[in-house]
Amino acid sequence: MTGPGDVHNEFSGTGHAPVIQGRDFHDVTINITPSPRSRTALLLNEATAELAQALRVQWSRESERQRLWAPDTLAIRWRTIRNAPEAGPLPPEGELRKITDLYNQVPTKRLVVLGRAGSGKSALAIRFVLDRLGPADAPLPVSVVPVIFSLGSWNPETPLWDWLVAQLERDHPGLAAKGPDNATLARALVSRGRIMPVLDGFDEIAEKLRPSALDKINDTAGSRMPLLLTSRGDGYPGAGGVLTAAVIELTDLSPNDLVRYLPHTGAKSAEWREVLEHLSAAPGSPAAMALRTPLMVALARAVYSDVPNRDPRELLTGCFPSVEALENHLLDSFIPTVYRDTPAAHRERVQDWLGHLARHLRLLDDTPDLKWWQLGSTVRRPVRMVVVGLVTGLALGLVDGAVVWYQVGFMGSYGPVRRLLLALTNGALLGIVAGLGFGLLHGLLDRGAAHEPSRVRIRILGGTRRSRKTFGPRLAAGFTGGFAFGFLSWLVNALVVESLEGVSGSALLLSGLVNGVVGGVVGGLSLGFAYAGGAGEPSVEPLGLADAMREFRQRIAPRLAIGFAGGFGGGFMFRLADPLVFGLVVGAPGGFAPLLSTSLKAGIMGGLSYGLVLGLVYGLTVALAHPIPVRSAVSPTDLLETDRTAVARLSLLGTLTFGLVGCLFYGLDGQFLNWFVFTAVGGLGVSLAYGLSLTAWGHWVTLARIWLPLTGRLPRNPDAFLKDAHRRGVLRQAGAVYQFRHARLKDRLTRQ
Repeated sequence: MTGPGDVHNEFSGTGHAPVIQGRDFHDVTINITPSPRSRTALLLNEATAELAQALRVQWSRESERQRLWAPDTLAIRWRTIRNAPEAGPLPPEGELRKITDLYNQVPTKRLVVLGRAGSGKSALAIRFVLDRLGPADAPLPVSVVPVIFSLGSWNPETPLWDWLVAQLERDHPGLAAKGPDNATLARALVSRGRIMPVLDGFDEIAEKLRPSALDKINDTAGSRMPLLLTSRGDGYPGAGGVLTAAVIELTDLSPNDLVRYLPHTGAKSAEWREVLEHLSAAPGSPAAMALRTPLMVALARAVYSDVPNRDPRELLTGCFPSVEALENHLLDSFIPTVYRDTPAAHRERVQDWLGHLARHLRLLDDTPDLKWWQLGSTVRRPVRMVVVGLVTGLALGLVDGAVVWYQVGFMGSYGPVRRLLLALTNGALLGIVAGLGFGLLHGLLDRGAAHEPSRVRIRILGGTRRSRKTFGPRLAAGFTGGFAFGFLSWLVNALVVESLEGVSGSALLLSGLVNGVVGGVVGGLSLGFAYAGGAGEPSVEPLGLADAMREFRQRIAPRLAIGFAGGFGGGFMFRLADPLVFGLVVGAPGGFAPLLSTSLKAGIMGGLSYGLVLGLVYGLTVALAHPIPVRSAVSPTDLLETDRTAVARLSLLGTLTFGLVGCLFYGLDGQFLNWFVFTAVGGLGVSLAYGLSLTAWGHWVTLARIWLPLTGRLPRNPDAFLKDAHRRGVLRQAGAVYQFRHARLKDRLTRQ
């Protein structure tokens, strides 16, 4: 219907309907749209608000480090190149401080910012985001969140929306939680227009891929998707390209800008005034041409104003015959300057370490993102396999050797020399077998791509009042599924035992029932009491048993099967090797054939028991996981700590589960030593081996903390080194990754 007027009322809602009084309404359509109160709308509103707050914290800290809001910052200006389509003319020029006002004048809300290297494009992006977010106590919440994305890590073969979602989930792991329509919160926010992409560094995309990238940006949402895109002028096709957007360009600094800035940046105002007078008299000199971008001016300030024994008049000498020579001098002097409080030998090593990081990024398709979990990914795969195998085998071998030392000492029938020989032999053999197995598994699963860090936290006791409403159905479903899994897996074990030992059927049935109950209890607790909603809090609506069973099959049953398969392989190898080595060392009555038969039987039983336990542990990790809060401003160190904690708690969970099941298998029969071996080697040893070889934290330890420092390519503590480089201004933080603060510096280090 149409009419001369419309009344459109949105209200926050307090449980009451709006009341409208009026008379003589003629030909008027009244549309009353209540505020969305569905769980989907509330979930998206909450995620939007928390993301905005996390970005405020992140970029406020970064802007303070870069002094973007300081009163003595350089005045960065822009000029309009192309007006927005179907709009009035934009201001011909302006300052960075008013970039938000300019953006608001663009009807399409699509703006392209061009500028040469070092002209301040990234600083503009940060300032723009903080302006758009506003203060945390703003009267109106942010409905569309501006997020900076570094385009250098995007391959246009990947759809833009998929890449945006992946970047959001990387930097804000809480957005990987389940949202509406079984999609993640990140995908829901992107698809529903809650995210405004600030696409920084278009020129960092490979030149041959740039036309395709522009097409993909347009194809993603036509001309309706608001965005801000930055690029070097020579890296952007044409004065407007194919994007239907307004285009501005950052201009060079003027001599007056330098006069108002450089003489006031230290105790050398007289020297700087002399330099600036010379630059005004010779505008075509290398120094005058170089000091036209904020990057080079900032480097000049750092190298000369902040160092007592440096004279800025050095820039006027004949040592720098060209602009490139002078710029390279400033770039080369930056790192020794910011590390001047360290010994000279350390400064040389820092230069080498940063050079390795720059070359590492070049090998990773020249991405700008420095991820701690990828630091070892550019090491050749055979080397990675050997290093991971050695470290994993050593760790598991030490655990096994200590267990055998205790086990043999408990028997009391061996001297110290033979006891040590048994411990070393058994530990070495298991370490070799485990090292080969886990090293090969690492090589097969890695394929050059680093394992992603954990996006969840393991919470052993958890849940809220909402999750406890669904406790009963989840407990029943988990117990039913776990009992079936435990009983059936032990049924296979029973058939093997009966064929090898002739055990009575009643004993086998009792054993199967016991193991079924163990599996049921663990499965029930997984989905019931300990359930914390790995992909978001469970629904407040009542949950039926059929729904819980379906959830069990979808979430936990596949993990049980995968864990059982992996545990069977590892348990078979270990239980086969243990009695075989022991018999070969101390001698076996009857010869080799009975020893081999006994070892095979132990291997099959060990494989089945280990498979059952690992299946339960792997299933538990789904139920005990909960997302990181979206409001958390995640840093690289935070993500490293989260992944390390997740691996530690997973190891604890594995050890406790091995101990519980082992107690039922061995402890009730008085087989204390067997229970101890089963728990220590199977629980602690295997969990440690898994953590070192097949997790992001394990690769960080084996490659970034051990191998790369041993080869001199990184310091002994890379995390502390990266944080220190960020503090000194060499790196900047972009969500969960670091980036070189200046792309020119990264390129210079790569060439060196």
